[in-house]
Amino acid sequence: MFSEKFAVQEKYSLLTQEHISTCQRMPVRFTSLRDERYGPPIDDAVKQKLNKWVEYLPQHVTDPMRDDTNDLFIEYKDDTLLSYFVCKNMRFSVVSDTNIWRGFLNKIDCSEVYGLRPQIRELCSLQQEGTTQINGIEYSADGTLSGLRIYDSRFNLTNYPFMKPVEDLTIEYEHGNRLANTSITLYPDGDKIKLNLNFFYSQFMNTNYKSEKTVPRMYTMYPEQVDMYLDTLGVNGENILTQEQVDFIKLKCVGDTFFHLTFVYDAEGTCQDIFMYHNTISEFKDLTVG
Repeated sequence: MFSEKFAVQEKYSLLTQEHISTCQRMPVRFTSLRDERYGPPIDDAVKQKLNKWVEYLPQHVTDPMRDDTNDLFIEYKDDTLLSYFVCKNMRFSVVSDTNIWRGFLNKIDCSEVYGLRPQIRELCSLQQEGTTQINGIEYSADGTLSGLRIYDSRFNLTNYPFMKPVEDLTIEYEHGNRLANTSITLYPDGDKIKLNLNFFYSQFMNTNYKSEKTVPRMYTMYPEQVDMYLDTLGVNGENILTQEQVDFIKLKCVGDTFFHLTFVYDAEGTCQDIFMYHNTISEFKDLTVG
């Protein structure tokens, strides 16, 4: 779909082991939102809608809003585009005032989420004001807003106890180390809520690498880290995943591939699905070489 392959994930349901879709990520500046020379082809009306969020600059603060940190995610099945997610980080406190919140949403043409402001405040009440971030906006294929994603280092889940076992995995255990971070996607109609669990895949120094180059070679121990996280999640750990689900992830995550998870709950707190995002490409692949 994109002109180059930057990051690719295959999305599976852990409840059915069915392949749901393919998800790709690319910096916005290398997509058709910025330049017609790049893919994917996007309808002009949809492009205009997405760019309202991409290009939004608050006028009352001096927060740096760097264009090169914005990413476009697309989800598709075969040749059919299913959804977009525009990842752009902005402090919630920048727009959390009642009047500014309304004006902000009107400016980006996303008034559907006006009523989510109290819910965001409640979820993020454990942390100091200013740490909560709007992480991005989900859109359906026709450009309709579908969800708003927020990030904080710790969420107040008093009214969402069903999400606590997963979020507890992000608690700092020593020297500030954490296994993962979480973000929450809220929906205007309130019929569901998503908890996104993103594991940290650390890079290590290859001390056995000898070269005249001054820059040391780094490597990532994907298989070892995948196994570590699955041990924590599985039947011998927190019992968040079944043995069958753990085995399915291990079957997919071979070589230099890894995974993240998204838990989808209905309004009553019942888990409707667990999506496994199998990361198969995590950096630019130059398609013009070889």
